[in-house]
Amino acid sequence: MMEHIFIPGKNPALPPLVLLHGTGGDEHSLLQIAELIAPDAAVLAFRGDVPEQGANRFFTRYMDGSFDLESLAEKTEQLMVQTAKLATEYDFRLENAIAVGYSNGANIAANAILTREDGFRKAILFHAMPSGAAMPDFSLASATLFFDGRCK
Repeated sequence: MMEHIFIPGKNPALPPLVLLHGTGGDEHSLLQIAELIAPDAAVLAFRGDVPEQGANRFFTRYMDGSFDLESLAEKTEQLMVQTAKLATEYDFRLENAIAVGYSNGANIAANAILTREDGFRKAILFHAMPSGAAMPDFSLASATLFFDGRCK
């Protein structure tokens, strides 16, 4: 189970934010961003559990920087299972959550969006990169996604 923190929101009507840091970050790295995005929303922030030369990541990559797609798939599954369990524990609806990811965290969030019908449907992703995985075989019409300031 990945380390995480949960901060209850002051306004339970707001969608909770799921924070996913970049390489070398931790569960505290995006808290200031969350405060800017929605200061009264609940926050669930994870620490990636894959070490890379002492830096936290959410999934492995190869020496050339390309993604290990097997690790990405496995870790995306683990992230979504753990997020669903914690949503129940902390009493919020996963389908309302907004993933906020930076770099490595944005990449795993994007993979959850593109590969899982029960993945995130709302996201703010900074510096996400294409994984090379196949596109989804389900509709993303209801998804609201912001990539580096652009809404899709």
